[in-house]
Amino acid sequence: GASATVYNMWAIALHPNSEDMYVFESLDHLRRINWHTRQIWRAIGAGTSGWSSNDNPLMAQVRSTVAGCMDGSRGLIITGQHGVSRMYYETATMTATPSKSATP
Repeated sequence: GASATVYNMWAIALHPNSEDMYVFESLDHLRRINWHTRQIWRAIGAGTSGWSSNDNPLMAQVRSTVAGCMDGSRGLIITGQHGVSRMYYETATMTATPSKSATP
């Protein structure tokens, strides 16, 4: 939570119906910040440069995320230098749910 570090933010995305904000980093991660709990989670990214689709968002490779936005159905749209991806959160499957443990 409070000691977590976010590096080189490129963009943020806010969801209109929740207290979550998504922060896009230049260092191959996407962080989720909850304003109510003040916790920061690693939502997407293994820390490896690349652009891959993966069943587990924490193992996905993202490189230099450029922008992102939320749609009304908890879909997160991510754009990178050479790719566009869409990820759904809070679904029935664990692989589509952000990390539940706060990152240091």
